[in-house]
Amino acid sequence: LDLPVSVYNLAAVKDQPQSAQLIQHEIFFRTVRLFESEKYRELPKMLDIDEAQYTLSVPGAANWAITKARTWFKHGGGMSFWTQNPEHYSKLDEWETLRSAASVFIFMSDPYANVEHYVNAFGISAEQVEIIRTLKRAQQAYIVIPEAQIAKVVNLIVESEQYAICTSTPHEAALAKRIYSEVSDIDEAVSRIVDGLSMPRTPDETERDMETMYL
Repeated sequence: LDLPVSVYNLAAVKDQPQSAQLIQHEIFFRTVRLFESEKYRELPKMLDIDEAQYTLSVPGAANWAITKARTWFKHGGGMSFWTQNPEHYSKLDEWETLRSAASVFIFMSDPYANVEHYVNAFGISAEQVEIIRTLKRAQQAYIVIPEAQIAKVVNLIVESEQYAICTSTPHEAALAKRIYSEVSDIDEAVSRIVDGLSMPRTPDETERDMETMYL
């Protein structure tokens, strides 16, 4: 629990409801114990769930998320859910309540976005769906913060090292997996992946960079 990042891959049980429910309850228990600990109250924390339709479809998961989404701000915590289809959310019985508890919506490029699906799921306009359609893939995101009445396209500047870690392009992912198996030091492995992808390494941050970043 003292590690900066913990990752659980539940792909092996996503089609086994009973096992998935048991494992998720254990993960949720550990997460709650960490996030609501007085020891970590001043430390910002984030629970990030990819392919969230699998997690939220497990009995009790959506209600748990709703409860914690409304209270974790008191503990410096938050959560985010990611999926590729708006209907993954809108078909959930608890979606309306969960959506009302969300403070920020982040949309990535979807050239074939279905207007009806997006409008029904997120309550945005057809014009906003058109913005999502025209975003540059992997280069732009559309951020909507309803309470603050903010809706803005942002440009993403991705470091080579971040790209190397996140890429799912077949030949790039295969290269990364091979290097991870050969090198135990994660920093060295990521540097080798970046070199293998013929991408420039990101320069180390200077004290001036750090001062500018946190002004």
